[in-house]
Amino acid sequence: TSNLSSPYVDAPRRLSIDLEEKLHAIAKRHGGEVPLHGRLFAQWMHFAFPLECPFPHVAGNASVMSAKHWRSKTQDFRVKPEDKARFIQEGRANAQLLAADPLALEWNEEEVLPLQEPQRRGIISGVVRMVVQLSMILMLIRVGMVGLQFAKTTSPEKGAAIKYLSPEKGASVFVV
Repeated sequence: TSNLSSPYVDAPRRLSIDLEEKLHAIAKRHGGEVPLHGRLFAQWMHFAFPLECPFPHVAGNASVMSAKHWRSKTQDFRVKPEDKARFIQEGRANAQLLAADPLALEWNEEEVLPLQEPQRRGIISGVVRMVVQLSMILMLIRVGMVGLQFAKTTSPEKGAAIKYLSPEKGASVFVV
């Protein structure tokens, strides 16, 4: 991505060490690969190209209150002076943190993948699966061959008699 340019960012450019570490952390989390359709990669792209890529919010984590909800609440939602002072102090601390490390303030580690793919199987399990499938195919061929052979030996030809055993002891019936 350091060679990618955009209308707002010229290439080549040097990505911050923190941004490179985040990309390596995403890859480590997914077994050495970065899922391109995951939320973490979209978030990484937002920090690499902030004007081109929107921030990927986690779906369903924001609580929305309409004006009707606000009016129906019995609590007083006005901010007290001590709360204002606390918010201002926290804002200054966040601004200092943002100046030192912009990723630390906004980075969210929650991953969302559109489709969870099954874990890749090893070589041994692939070989075992292939051997089992081949043996099943050979077994079906063998059953088919025996069935054909049985059908040839028991099919009546014109004028031939076939002996059928009846369920009673020692009784037999001949069909012509």
